[in-house]
Amino acid sequence: MNNRSRNIFFIVFSVVIIAIFGYVMFHQLKIGDYPQHIEWAREYAEKGYLYKLPHTLFSKLVVIIRALLPANILVRVSVFAKQVYDIKSYEISALILMVFSYLATAFILLKRLLREWSELKIKNLRWITGLTALVILLVGPVFLFTFPDRMYLGYIVPNPYHNPTYVLFRPFVLLIFFGITDNLFARWSWRQSFVMVFLIVCASLAKPSFNLTILPAIGLLILVFYKNKLQNINWLFLFGPVGVTTLVVLASQYIINYSGNRGDQIIFAPFKAVLTQVPNVPSALLFAFLSILFPLLVAILYWKKISIRISFQLAWANFLVSAFYGYFIAEKINLSSNNFWWGLMIGSFILFVDSIIFWGNELCENGINIGFRSWKTIILASTLMMHLVCGIVYYFITLQSPVGLVV
Repeated sequence: MNNRSRNIFFIVFSVVIIAIFGYVMFHQLKIGDYPQHIEWAREYAEKGYLYKLPHTLFSKLVVIIRALLPANILVRVSVFAKQVYDIKSYEISALILMVFSYLATAFILLKRLLREWSELKIKNLRWITGLTALVILLVGPVFLFTFPDRMYLGYIVPNPYHNPTYVLFRPFVLLIFFGITDNLFARWSWRQSFVMVFLIVCASLAKPSFNLTILPAIGLLILVFYKNKLQNINWLFLFGPVGVTTLVVLASQYIINYSGNRGDQIIFAPFKAVLTQVPNVPSALLFAFLSILFPLLVAILYWKKISIRISFQLAWANFLVSAFYGYFIAEKINLSSNNFWWGLMIGSFILFVDSIIFWGNELCENGINIGFRSWKTIILASTLMMHLVCGIVYYFITLQSPVGLVV
């Protein structure tokens, strides 16, 4: 692909991502979790700290973006521009941050897809990877059997729109996940280590959910798959940049969130939190099954080949750890908030990323025309289409909703 065609692709891809997700982010600014987080950004700008909030990256970045806006020029353009800035500058900054977060996530997915599929003989590879990245950002749980009464609560939703910290931490999580899989057996690198420290700190300050699950997931991964290859593991990378950084940041956030006069506690409460959202345990398990139907089928149908992939092993180890947190651990006071569920949501997002990358590779290696005549491909294509259709339906219903969270 020549430079002109490549530039056209990147421009079109960026415009599509901004148009689709910028619009839904704009809709969310006055609803969902956004007003509260924007108010925290105002408080942070005034005080310089947030007393009881352990994840402050959203507030900090909103303040930084607001400071970088060309306010001195805008307020002199017209009285209207000054009024808009005075009243909406924090909302504008939050919207810019969310759009950049979506662009970052989209381009990280695009880069990984191009890397994974670069050896395949595919025409229009960039356009196909761009479309695939868009699909990943839109898929949702298969809620066909509970529509329209239930589309979110009890399901494991990989692409929610109502929570700004989830949108913000997702690109950091992807880079951490890919960094761990790429460096698990690689030689020690100072550059990779410093990058990992930065990513882990940013991810945890955005939302600590993934950092809570990834260390136990790595332990589970090594115990199950690599206990006979311990000497080949990049231990210095795991202990230092990954392990120590994660533990230090999480410990500081624990102190902020649970010590002093806050009074909340982490408790062992099997299914207690999720049962505030679903009628019974069988329903909760059914909704979980329908949420990860495509990754689960990919794992079953291609087990012998996919089970040797480090990314597959780590994605599922992380999902299982996050499932334990989501279904068995809760906060005593904020029980109904089900805050440990966010780990499951980002875990399901990673499952979709890895499963789609693997299946696309399989489909192209066998020849797309031949592949689509395979019963495996028909099943998986139909399942992925259901996830995509439900995700698109959820997108449009979110746009029509007067509240942030569509149940």
